[in-house]
Amino acid sequence: MDTQEILLEAVVETVGKIHLRGAEQYKAFIEERLLKNDTPISGTIATRNSFVLFSRCNKVVQSKDNEKIAEMKSDYSSCSKLYIANQAMRGQPRGIFQT
Repeated sequence: MDTQEILLEAVVETVGKIHLRGAEQYKAFIEERLLKNDTPISGTIATRNSFVLFSRCNKVVQSKDNEKIAEMKSDYSSCSKLYIANQAMRGQPRGIFQT
C-alpha cells in the first residue's frame, strides 16, 4: 500500500551522496593523521555533517486553537490549585496570597 509521502529533494540527494561524503572524510582523516602527521590521532574531528536528512526540515507551527486550549488547561490547573488551597484553609481565602 502506498502512503504517497514524498521526501524533499534535498533529502533524496543527501541519501544519494552520504556514502561519498563519508569516504571523503575518511580519506582526509587518514591523510592528515597518518600520512602527513599534521594532526595527532587523538585530536578532535572538526568536520560536522549538517545533512538535511539529520536536521529539522519544517518547524511546527501551533495553531491559535491549540494555543487557546493550552491556555485554558493552564487556567484550569491554576483554579484547581486555588480551590484545593481554599479547602485546606477551611474556606478562609484571605491568607492564600499572603506570604
